[in-house]
Amino acid sequence: MKSCALFKILVLVCLLFWANISVEASLISGEKILLANFGKVTATETVAQKLTLPYTIKLEKGCGLTVLGETPGLINQVSGKSIAWERVKLLFLGKAWNISSYKALEVSTVIEAREMLLMVQCLFEASDRPGNYEGMITLQPWREVQNGMRENLKPVKILVKFEISPWIKLSNEVVTVNINEVASDGLSLKRGMPLSLKIASNAKWAVSLALDKNSNSILKAVPFNVKTVSTNNSFQEFSQVFRDNNLEAKKIAIGMPTVNAERYWCEIPLYFMIESYLKYPAGKVDFQFHCVGELFDN
Repeated sequence: MKSCALFKILVLVCLLFWANISVEASLISGEKILLANFGKVTATETVAQKLTLPYTIKLEKGCGLTVLGETPGLINQVSGKSIAWERVKLLFLGKAWNISSYKALEVSTVIEAREMLLMVQCLFEASDRPGNYEGMITLQPWREVQNGMRENLKPVKILVKFEISPWIKLSNEVVTVNINEVASDGLSLKRGMPLSLKIASNAKWAVSLALDKNSNSILKAVPFNVKTVSTNNSFQEFSQVFRDNNLEAKKIAIGMPTVNAERYWCEIPLYFMIESYLKYPAGKVDFQFHCVGELFDN
């Protein structure tokens, strides 16, 4: 029993040691690599997140620090698209320092000797496309020697990583419809104005409608037509027929990511019609459709 307990303790110590090494830093070719892993991020709006790194910058008077983004930005490992370094800042000395891949940041050399806790801040936006992103920052400490020359000290690198998760939002979960006009053919019924459903997403999406079962019991066997129309080719249009014997959700629109610098929502006009007033129940009937948004892979 004692040997078994001792073995468990040794395994736990080894795991803790390994976790500490992987989180804090590793040595590759004599360079220290710090990992700033923000994990999975779902940003339906602009949001800033901060990470405190297990590392302290030690600078003495007469020393300085050069900071540079090694990669062109934070690169999506599949698509190759990037997020600009301008959205990443290093926080120390009571300041937020901008990162750049084309202009090195020079921290003042006249600071007094002190130790500084290092933090990384990243700004995430709703328009960021899903995927895994990585980028490397180099911190090059140096000190002044004679004749204004610099002596470089051991560099430190920061690997910034995160995964942007796909997301989808609908303006409505339910739409209530009432038929209030006779169409020009004198037989079919329609809703005079289309209803508007809005969707926002950072990925390819699909929207479906499902007739509410309570509405369906009222409508009996009335076939109900729903059509979507895209005025600016912002999504794929559909025309569907809903019946009382089929309550399955049916797709009414498929589109690409909606969020960019100019807009957030994509508006989907919904047109409703019943082919013949002879099949419509007497009196005023309001009925409901449930709206379902989903990420679309194909």
